[in-house]
Amino acid sequence: MALYTAYFDESGHENDTMFTFGGFALNVEHPAAFETEWLAAIAPLKELHTTPFLRGGEGFKQWNSEGPDWKQEILRRAARVIAKHSFQTFSITLDMNDFSAISAEQNFDLKVAHPYAFCARYSVVQVGHWSGRNSIPGRVKMVFENRNKGDRLEVARVFARDHLDAPAFEGKNVLSLQAADLIAVIYARKNMKKDNFIQVQPAYAELNQTLHTNDNVGRFDLRSIWNRVKPLIIERPTPAGETPGVYFETNLTAKRKPFR
Repeated sequence: MALYTAYFDESGHENDTMFTFGGFALNVEHPAAFETEWLAAIAPLKELHTTPFLRGGEGFKQWNSEGPDWKQEILRRAARVIAKHSFQTFSITLDMNDFSAISAEQNFDLKVAHPYAFCARYSVVQVGHWSGRNSIPGRVKMVFENRNKGDRLEVARVFARDHLDAPAFEGKNVLSLQAADLIAVIYARKNMKKDNFIQVQPAYAELNQTLHTNDNVGRFDLRSIWNRVKPLIIERPTPAGETPGVYFETNLTAKRKPFR
């Protein structure tokens, strides 16, 4: 049984110049403490979805009269809860221009993964490094947002292809995923050097109290991954796990259309 769970959510879209995943590791033996403090931190809100909250979008229009300082304080308190309860926070920012270029040249998208599944897979690497350094017993359960069916299927295929435990997919009502969303938004804005980073800067200062792993994945990293993966690709239908040591089997991702 997993003692720790890692929650990840995305910020932005694959059609943007950058696509960011953010998440954190939580001890699942005491989830009630996190959830109780999270709800207290975001009160009077019942749930927190960072981008629509800041923009005053659907479900959050009633709070626009409170002003930007009030919203900053909500996010700061929420980030403090993450910093208190999280063992490690993570972010991955994928350069979409570089991803599109290597996909056009090498079919990286079909033979490795589309952006969402790629970031989900990369998050396992980050969590694995953390758990290894800290001698974490047992596996760390991975939880992602219950996104569209195509993304869920591909993430499941990629995890099966690489002989990983199946991840879980949960809705945005899960409080830990709302926290992961806040992390993703903060590091998306920071890494893209957006002017609106100032809206989340107090929350970022709170998150800085805990250990964080940030990876900006661009052309060099993608080519390095491709060079390591290419010799492992099997260009024939092969059930996952049939050949020991083979981690990339193109039939598991070929069902997706090319990412263009």
